Amino acid sequence: MIRTPYRSFAIAAAFAATAACSNDTSGSNGNDAHLAIFNALAASGGAQLLLDNSPAALPSVGGSTSMTVAAGTHQLVLKSAGGEQLAAASFAIAQGARRTAVVSGSTTANAALSVTSDTMSTNAGGGYRSIIGSILMVNSAPGVGPFSIVVHQVGSDSVYHFGNFGFGAGSLPPPAPYGFYIPFVPATYIIDITNPGSETSLATTQLTLATDDRWIVMLTTSIEGGLVLQSSKQP
Repeated sequence: MIRTPYRSFAIAAAFAATAACSNDTSGSNGNDAHLAIFNALAASGGAQLLLDNSPAALPSVGGSTSMTVAAGTHQLVLKSAGGEQLAAASFAIAQGARRTAVVSGSTTANAALSVTSDTMSTNAGGGYRSIIGSILMVNSAPGVGPFSIVVHQVGSDSVYHFGNFGFGAGSLPPPAPYGFYIPFVPATYIIDITNPGSETSLATTQLTLATDDRWIVMLTTSIEGGLVLQSSKQP
């Protein structure tokens, strides 16, 4: 019989409260601030990404890159091959913190750019502290949903359900990501997107989470307009 482990929900809720109180000041060990860039733009058409008016490498579709940035406020701008601004996002990052920028959309005509927080918790003296492993879930599919998330732990009868997964969930500024940044025990997970109240999967992905791992799972749209669920392990 499939069951929903209430203890896991309690852990997730407690973690969400901890993160919400952290003011996003935690990050990796050390003092560097880190920015990861994930490309979920199905058809880039030669799009260019600028960080503070300087070119930033846009990885191939489905790929990610990571860089060190200075603490402070930054702006990301996505432009077409012809120089037209397609999307923009500003974000603030503290010393030692982590952010992930997600470029998404089915074409450059409906491109979206969001910035998520990779922060889990804050030590008394600042800095990143691992809590087992975590999965950040981001909805970058405009014009559809909201959906439900169903997470199956492979080899277990545990099934986790999360609702109200609408466009912008998991991104910064608000709506904040904490409700969709969930700690999980090391295991293999199958993640499905469904309509509310339905068990029929609309998109699925699978990942294997190890201790200290940080994964990001993104809901995007394909060139044809279908839903695509992608997962990437963060550096």
